[in-house]
Amino acid sequence: YFDSEGEHASAQVNEIDAHLDMYEKSGHITKDERDALRHYYGMRQLTENYGATAAWIAGYLNEGLDVFIPGSGPASHDLYNNDVAIAHKRDDIGSDLNQNTSLTDMRQVLESLSIPNSGGYKK
Repeated sequence: YFDSEGEHASAQVNEIDAHLDMYEKSGHITKDERDALRHYYGMRQLTENYGATAAWIAGYLNEGLDVFIPGSGPASHDLYNNDVAIAHKRDDIGSDLNQNTSLTDMRQVLESLSIPNSGGYKK
């Protein structure tokens, strides 16, 4: 049971990443912005499907042992962005990624996320 659910969750995040890939390849977002948005929109989807607690746990497990090292680079950014996504979903802020999501919508989301190599870690 868990394996099939895990595969389903992974497929959802891969679909989100493929959608974001189009924006990166067209030069509208950077690789680091794509990663931040993948975490954000992926976590929103996982929260929708499995609940906030399960999504939060999956996010930590996804980052591996890096989560135990304070300021551990990408893992710190990713976990922060996961937390923002869960909070936004809980508080009904923003929307999930879909065909109607515009670049302007994504830019608004990026304002609340932590992006590696963009001048620091937001808190």
